Amino acid sequence: METILKDIRFGIRSLRKRPASTAIALITLALGISLNTAVFSVFNSVLLRPLPLREPDRLVSVWERGLSFGVQQNELAPANFIDLRAQSRVFESVGAYGDRSFNLSGQGEPERLEGVTVSANVLSFLGIAPALGRTFVSSEDEPGNHHSVVLSNSLWQRRFNSDPAIVGRSIT
Repeated sequence: METILKDIRFGIRSLRKRPASTAIALITLALGISLNTAVFSVFNSVLLRPLPLREPDRLVSVWERGLSFGVQQNELAPANFIDLRAQSRVFESVGAYGDRSFNLSGQGEPERLEGVTVSANVLSFLGIAPALGRTFVSSEDEPGNHHSVVLSNSLWQRRFNSDPAIVGRSIT
């Protein structure tokens, strides 16, 4: 035990003799620990925690191969999606989604938003319910019908001042 205390005292004296080297070592350690913590936090939240969905282990994605276009994974064409939904005996439910950009205008400055278009049943089979209002109804999947929007909480707070009266109103 006495030798360990002597080694600690010697280490402290050595660190005091070279303050620049000590500062560099401490900064390097702090950066390494911070970077390690950040990487683990992202890894943990993205890969280790289960998705906040109902039965995420039962979800699958179906893609088309567009080899003539040089694409390995392509979204299903609308007609192929309709056929898959009508003829599938394997899946409990079939839904479609696609990443899209939208322009929000009307009140305030126009704004470009990133969002997702989904078929009417996607939110229900994922187990997602809105805090206010309703999800989509099947008639909204039909061409020519009015479309509904589910706003994110952050957009609702930022752009619409958390106004619950936004439910049922038209937005552009």
